[in-house]
Amino acid sequence: ITAYSAGVRYSPPLPRAHWQPFGQMLVGVAHSEGSLIHAQLGGGIYGASAFAASIGGGLDLRIRRHFSVRPIQAEYLATTFNNNSNNHQNILKMDAGVVFRFGGE
Repeated sequence: ITAYSAGVRYSPPLPRAHWQPFGQMLVGVAHSEGSLIHAQLGGGIYGASAFAASIGGGLDLRIRRHFSVRPIQAEYLATTFNNNSNNHQNILKMDAGVVFRFGGE
C-alpha cells in the first residue's frame, strides 16, 4: 500500500528544550496493487485507490538548529479498500530516523 496524504502537524513551542514532541493528522488517498486487489477481482494485474486517514505523533531530539534525531514516531493508518467484509484496513506504523530542517525556525 502506498499512501499520499496531507494535513496538520502541531509541535508545542518549547524554545530551549532539546526534546520536541509533535502530533499530526493526515487525510488522502491510498493505492494498492497485487494480492490485495488480485484476490478481490480474480486474475490479471489490478490496482485500486481508496480513502486513507492517519493520526499519530512522535518525539524529536534536537542536536543542532537544523538537525534532529527522531527516536520514535507512531501512526495509525486506516484505509477503505473493498475487501468484501467491512471495507476497512487498520495499520500501525512505527518509525525512527533523522530530521533535516531547511529555512527558518
